[in-house]
Amino acid sequence: MASITWPAGLPAAPMYQSRQKYAATSLETETDSGPGKKRALFTAGNRPTTSQMNLSSELQRSTFDDFFHNTTAGGVLRFDYTDPIDGTTQEFRFIGEPDIVRTGQSSWRVSMQTRRMP
Repeated sequence: MASITWPAGLPAAPMYQSRQKYAATSLETETDSGPGKKRALFTAGNRPTTSQMNLSSELQRSTFDDFFHNTTAGGVLRFDYTDPIDGTTQEFRFIGEPDIVRTGQSSWRVSMQTRRMP
């Protein structure tokens, strides 16, 4: 597991609209005749995950901001996080930059893409 953990002051897992895609771990090639061939590339793949969560205070928003920019060095470093699909603690890394939308006077919705590491 990673040495960085998800901040305690933030929601432990995304609230809604989480989606995870299985990584391609095999390669299929066409043949001159007959069915194509398929072979394994590796045994474990990463899983790109898209999710959203609500932040309900300025403190949560600034905690998330600090976590992304400083703790994970702009999303470069891996961190332990609750998998939004199966609820287990797994190692993740950000894909790109999160998108934060203000939804009220002191509330925000964070949309982020992460990668569940093998």
